[in-house]
Amino acid sequence: MFHYENAAKKGDGESQYELGYMYKYGLKRHSDSVDLPQDKVKAKEYFKQACINKYELACSRFKQMNN
Repeated sequence: MFHYENAAKKGDGESQYELGYMYKYGLKRHSDSVDLPQDKVKAKEYFKQACINKYELACSRFKQMNN
């Protein structure tokens, strides 16, 4: 998470997409104590930013969430 967040802050579209995906579905991993609750508002924002940064797959995810 830490690395994705840092890269996303720097405008990395792939990291923004990955964070959007994680927030869209939530993330529960018992092995490393990572627990990320589902947050569709954050997911949508990360997909939007990734789309702006020309990560095409994020554009389609963002459009799906707006329909």
